[in-house]
Amino acid sequence: MNAHSPRLRDLVAFLLQGARRARPDRRRGTARVRVIHRFTDGTTRLSPMIKAMAALLGMVLALAAPALPAHAGKATVLLVLQPVKANGKKWDLGRGADPVLCVETGCYVSTGLSEAARFIAGDVTFRGLKRKADACNNRLTCAFRAITLPDDGPGFIQPIDIDLLRHDRPAPRHVMADETCRLEDTRLSCDGGIFTPDYSLWIVPEALARKGGAAALDYALFRGIRASRRAFMERFVTQARESLPELVGDFLRLVLAEHVARACRRSADVIVEALAIADIAPARDPQAQQLVRDVLDGTKHESLMRRMRLHEPLFWRLHALIARLHTLAAADRALPVPGRDTIRLRNGGGQSTLEIGWAVRSRARNLVRPCQGDDAVPTEALLID
Repeated sequence: MNAHSPRLRDLVAFLLQGARRARPDRRRGTARVRVIHRFTDGTTRLSPMIKAMAALLGMVLALAAPALPAHAGKATVLLVLQPVKANGKKWDLGRGADPVLCVETGCYVSTGLSEAARFIAGDVTFRGLKRKADACNNRLTCAFRAITLPDDGPGFIQPIDIDLLRHDRPAPRHVMADETCRLEDTRLSCDGGIFTPDYSLWIVPEALARKGGAAALDYALFRGIRASRRAFMERFVTQARESLPELVGDFLRLVLAEHVARACRRSADVIVEALAIADIAPARDPQAQQLVRDVLDGTKHESLMRRMRLHEPLFWRLHALIARLHTLAAADRALPVPGRDTIRLRNGGGQSTLEIGWAVRSRARNLVRPCQGDDAVPTEALLID
């Protein structure tokens, strides 16, 4: 209903006319408001003053109405918070959390497994909600039904735990509806889950969530998402063991400006020392170095996974380590810097530059010399060939 809606103008006029009739008229000392102009043919119209008042009220109501983001479809977001936050503390002194789901234009408050989440425009976290997170008060699991998604790509979302004085704001993500989600009886599963140190998310197409109903969503929240998180950790550790040799080889190739022999790339000692050179797992952090060795040792996979399931920060430490190595190894170019004994990644001009101190290059060359042998080929020669 906009500011020029005839229904709104008529409603305002009707209310004001009723109020006028209930009051004494001007002859008894009280001013009257002329609401209706009546013509000789019996037709009527609103007075100019009432039109202005109706238009003003319409504008106020329009501004107060929730402004939903543009969207092509809807999705149900299933959120499972970890029992302990990434900083090691519990949510709300161990009573659970009070999560809402915020997007760029406002926040969604859950109303349960069966009803669409309530959208509130603006920053809901500072409004002192009377019921806080509504259906998700003191919960670690929450379903946000029928949220809108942008029509031009991934949409920004961020779970926020509403607290009295200070809100917890876990890392945001850009998401799209997960087309891998499927339903078997009342068992919902998705392959494209989103996992962070603080929470897990499934973004379920709303049509599928509606078809599965509350039973399927409940199963996903309490069993499906937790199982997919464990599977994600398992896959990541396996892929880390397989990719570490090539990632370290790419990193050393940038540092040395030459191809690194396969024997060097496959050596656990070389990999650990290369991560120390990159200051990812330095000698001053023996726990990180041992973690890398355990990942590379396939015979320790099962025991390592048990430790990570019991103590997830160990997994996320590995995750951060691999992510940092990926970033360094993907640099667009390397630049030797005389007089520096460290390594630094600098971004600018649309490309990333790995600045390498001479001491770093010398250390890397000494590392690969024993295993390089005749397999060493300068990068320039590889490019020419």
